[in-house]
Amino acid sequence: DLMSAPGWLSIRQELCDDEFKSNAPTMITNEEIQKEVEYHREQGMMDVFYREFRNIPISKEDAVFMPEYFKSYNEVELGGSAEFRNLRNVVIVDPAKTVKLHSADSAIVGLGVDRSSHKIYVRDVVSGKMHPDELYNESLDMVERLRAHTLAVEVTSLNEFITQPFKNQMRVRNIFAQWVSLNARAKKEGRIAMLAPYYRQGFIYHNESCCQKLEGQLLGFPRSKLWDVMDAVAYIVELLEKDEQYFDPEGLEEDSDIEAEYDELDNDKLIANWRVH
Repeated sequence: DLMSAPGWLSIRQELCDDEFKSNAPTMITNEEIQKEVEYHREQGMMDVFYREFRNIPISKEDAVFMPEYFKSYNEVELGGSAEFRNLRNVVIVDPAKTVKLHSADSAIVGLGVDRSSHKIYVRDVVSGKMHPDELYNESLDMVERLRAHTLAVEVTSLNEFITQPFKNQMRVRNIFAQWVSLNARAKKEGRIAMLAPYYRQGFIYHNESCCQKLEGQLLGFPRSKLWDVMDAVAYIVELLEKDEQYFDPEGLEEDSDIEAEYDELDNDKLIANWRVH
């Protein structure tokens, strides 16, 4: 019996990790964990899963992010669609806040924004402890993989220790994505909380193959054990504002005939009152 097994209390604290890999494979396998995830997700009970399998209590009364806010998609199925070809892709890097990057967790996330359909896709996630060269190459690999227009890196407290090597590696690899330096202007709690309206309105979609860690951190917010992935994703709000990117109005068609609209104007009346000073 699992509950009477020696060490149950310590194992019971967390049966699996952020990526749903078993911490006690002799008692419960990765496959069994995955079945539990799928069942709880289908039933809209991921809060129960996190409480029972990961010992992360989530109060529905005061939770900022709820399981029902999470929408998923299949990258392979949508990868060749016209919608995906028009995405504006960005890669955001949240390095460990220490020069010894490998001593704490760093996160790299790739997002695609579709202004016309009001969707933000979390397309790729890489996180963990990385040496500096691993961080640079993992980030640039993602830029190439997603054909990202922008590489945005939080430089707070690291500055030239992170900026110069990153740009140098971009030059070595002949990568010309736009570089954006991100500076933490507020506490990360507030930055992450700004994602809530986007989730509540159903604007954000998760790649079903790589967003487990992100969902776990969001569900545990603000008492999450790790913050790296959700903090990196939260920077998308600042990036959109920096670039003055906003969702298009409802019903706006990209292929609308602008010239025809101008033809409908009474140009004679407009020109008649025109003056040169």
